[in-house]
Amino acid sequence: MGPSVFNLLYKYRKFDTRALRILVSKELYFAAPDALNDPLDCRLPVLSFLDQIIAAEPVGNSRNILSRLRDMTVTNRTTGGIELMHRTFETLPLTTGILSLSRDPTDALLWSHYADGHRGFCLGFEPSYFDDLIANWEQHDLLGASDVNYVDMPLLPFRNLWFQKAKDIEAAQTAPVANKEVLISEFSESYKRDVIVTVLTTKSKHWAYEREYRAVREKPGLIAFPAPALREIIFGLRSSDADRLTVKTLLDGPEWEHVRFRRPVWTASSFALELENY
Repeated sequence: MGPSVFNLLYKYRKFDTRALRILVSKELYFAAPDALNDPLDCRLPVLSFLDQIIAAEPVGNSRNILSRLRDMTVTNRTTGGIELMHRTFETLPLTTGILSLSRDPTDALLWSHYADGHRGFCLGFEPSYFDDLIANWEQHDLLGASDVNYVDMPLLPFRNLWFQKAKDIEAAQTAPVANKEVLISEFSESYKRDVIVTVLTTKSKHWAYEREYRAVREKPGLIAFPAPALREIIFGLRSSDADRLTVKTLLDGPEWEHVRFRRPVWTASSFALELENY
């Protein structure tokens, strides 16, 4: 049997002031990568990957284009020096902001690790809110958002990306002169975003149970969400009456009338959790 299908994106939280601030201020925090619990997260050696792919590619046009991608340079914002663009892709991800959510509100490990052993709660957000963020990415300094890709070999997602980008840059370079400069400028911006998002959304298969969805912006910080973006709140099995009352009191207003409250129910025959209205 495959994983259950849920229609929302979920944020697990322990019950504390920071979690309640999400509801009071209607803001979500994009955390720095160093705050993530996997020390290998966001630290993929992009330049080394590209070197490996070029070395394995037969002599020809594709290898030449990949080599030109490798040799692209940028100005380092900190030092002012010129360096390989792909070297910056190993440092830029560490200065970004990441919002981590899950597509599964019933996973026992997620409740244990991120919601204080079921003492916290889980916020369910409407996915279209994040679609809107992506559509207006410049306004929010957003780099992109996608489901996390869980792999055994982290090189593979980059190989697919680079061969597609090689085709894109070739098309830009062979375009009519009047369009070439604009196309190459647009390519550079989209290329940076796509590579960084790939770095930040590629993880080991050991984490696949999290069914994580990530939104990524250029730096850590808060982004506001409209009240309709929050669709439901799920209270943990060990959440207290007082904590549940606090949350429901905070949402006791007309702008929150649409929010559904639920709680997990243990199915003893399988250790599975199901949800019921609360």
